[in-house]
Amino acid sequence: MRRAGGGRSQALDLLKNTTDRAIKAATWDTYGYAHHQLGRHDQARDCYRQALELYRDLGDHFGEAAVLTHFGDTHHAVEKSAESRTSWQQALTILDDLDHPEAAQLRAKLGNLA
Repeated sequence: MRRAGGGRSQALDLLKNTTDRAIKAATWDTYGYAHHQLGRHDQARDCYRQALELYRDLGDHFGEAAVLTHFGDTHHAVEKSAESRTSWQQALTILDDLDHPEAAQLRAKLGNLA
């Protein structure tokens, strides 16, 4: 019989052992999103920090913007509007530089903070 949480433990073991930093970054971002959805905001932020560091090291600006957006969403969920604004603004700057269409959605989020 499998014990509860065994899949998560196996996934973390695989994550620690992979050398593909892009996969690590995406996985940390996914873990952060899952924690956010479960209301585990401190854990979400810890995961997002891991993902953000990896995406920055990789020079993956879109990945960086996605994590910053998620970071802002998590801050917003716990009513930290200043931190939300900072994360979303950093993400918006990157998306504007990339001329990415998601910039409009982020601009709307920032407008709703006012």
